[in-house]
Amino acid sequence: MRRSLILSGLAAMGAVAAAGIAWRRSRRDPTMPVARRPVAWEEFRKIYDRPLTQPGGPLRIFHLGHSLVGHDMPAMLAQLAGPGHRYESQIGRGTTLRAHWEDHIPIEGYAEDNAHDRFRPAKEALASDD
Repeated sequence: MRRSLILSGLAAMGAVAAAGIAWRRSRRDPTMPVARRPVAWEEFRKIYDRPLTQPGGPLRIFHLGHSLVGHDMPAMLAQLAGPGHRYESQIGRGTTLRAHWEDHIPIEGYAEDNAHDRFRPAKEALASDD
């Protein structure tokens, strides 16, 4: 009993130490993808302090999401964007990106939520040049 308790404690300490080493390496590893690398607050602010350049004209947007995106959000954004803006969407209720992509995973409310003239299947939208 005592031996297993000691071994369990040592294993837990080893796991914590390994996690700490991995965390420290991730902070300074230049090969780590930028999206996963921790960023200093000052650097983070610099990224988002630069305003985006305004589009030169109307855009065509594809909205992929679930019901929390809101069924009216694409139309509201189109109103804000102005004349010539176009959009299509594929929405599902509480749907993961994987379910949107893989045909064998059922999407709750798919038929009802996409019964509109702006529906476009995700794979078709991504494969197009428009």
